[in-house]
Amino acid sequence: MDLGLGLEDTHVLVTGGDGIIGSVIVSAFLSAGANVSSLDITHSQDSQPSVESLSPGKLLNLHADITSTSSLTTAWDSATSAFGTVECCIAAAGLDLSVLPQSGITDMDPSTWNRIFTTNIHGTFLTTKLWLCGLRDHISSSSASSSSANTEIKNPGLIIIGSEAGHFGVETQAAYSASKSAVQYGLLSSLRVEVPKIHARARSNAIAPGA
Repeated sequence: MDLGLGLEDTHVLVTGGDGIIGSVIVSAFLSAGANVSSLDITHSQDSQPSVESLSPGKLLNLHADITSTSSLTTAWDSATSAFGTVECCIAAAGLDLSVLPQSGITDMDPSTWNRIFTTNIHGTFLTTKLWLCGLRDHISSSSASSSSANTEIKNPGLIIIGSEAGHFGVETQAAYSASKSAVQYGLLSSLRVEVPKIHARARSNAIAPGA
């Protein structure tokens, strides 16, 4: 009986890979034999990042700011150069309750609201867009060429890390709650229609951790 997860050599990209949740996700995929690209704003801005072999998987740490199209695209291109098309994407980067100030709506600075939305919604949108575009481009290149370099995509999937705050709300964290509702409801519902049209076997889901 094969008890493997079938993730060997699958390219998994994790945003927020150096965070509390993200680092556990990275470790789990490495243990399953995946090639993992860990993107985080805390990673060193090394001009020549190197792949680290952590048997059975391989790890590539890359600096990336998910709110910046250029920063995220640069990191994504480096990941693709190292491991090929991103097959499985875990969108875990974002501002969470551990770093956000407690504030009701009446006292909230509009700049705080905007910063949370830019990171948690716009950053997740950019991440999702790059993943989907990568799948589409891979399929297009495979259709145009019979080269063996165009290997079949394995385990295509997207997981958005949401929050139970997106379900129930938090009195002093309206912006955070609203941002998580946006990605785990509105964005995900739209993706469930669009994603299968790009790749028939691709899946999109969200996980909402809570206390």
